[in-house]
Amino acid sequence: MNFPRRVWQVARRWVLPIVEALVVALAFTTLAATVVRVDGISMAPTFLGGERVLVLKFLNFFGSPQRGDIVVFTPPTDAPNASVPVPILGPLFGIKTRATFIKRVIAIGGDVVEVRPRGVWVNGVQLRENYVSAAAFYGQEQRWEVPPDHLFLMGDNRQYGSSEDSRVFGPIPVPAVTRVWRGGGRAWAVLWPPDRVQVLQLPEHTFAPLREVQ
Repeated sequence: MNFPRRVWQVARRWVLPIVEALVVALAFTTLAATVVRVDGISMAPTFLGGERVLVLKFLNFFGSPQRGDIVVFTPPTDAPNASVPVPILGPLFGIKTRATFIKRVIAIGGDVVEVRPRGVWVNGVQLRENYVSAAAFYGQEQRWEVPPDHLFLMGDNRQYGSSEDSRVFGPIPVPAVTRVWRGGGRAWAVLWPPDRVQVLQLPEHTFAPLREVQ
């Protein structure tokens, strides 16, 4: 047996299956689902720093996110923390990559959002948000009209300065969430740590009154 033929047989037996498995894994994490690590406290108490969250990307093929969904997305390029250092080499050489954020959808295209000192109103209805941090702080009154095909997103941690969200960079276009190849998707469950494992529930009671006034 000549050497090139032997190398090919070894590669076909051992290397090709590994390559095929890597391609399948890459396709799955790009198009179907992935696990992300939560950094920071912007979504507390729903998510705590260091937790692993299962994000379902394939749901983007069945429609846009709705009010109450928790989504992973790429923030606008002019957001204060739109770029972050890449792991290991980033801090040493100043190499950065686009960040991904995780927030809750508060309003969709056509909605009017008002943030007042005592809470959040959408289309004139105050949201009863039992998922937000207890020490909520909303600051000065602000108002946004969400353009078509845009989303207004907020972190569940409403303490002052705890969440960089649409109050800072405004409504974001829906493709920022639905571009699966950029990491966009909808959070579905907490996978780690064990004492926090749970399937996320959509807060229907919070947003049901909005459907009644449409």
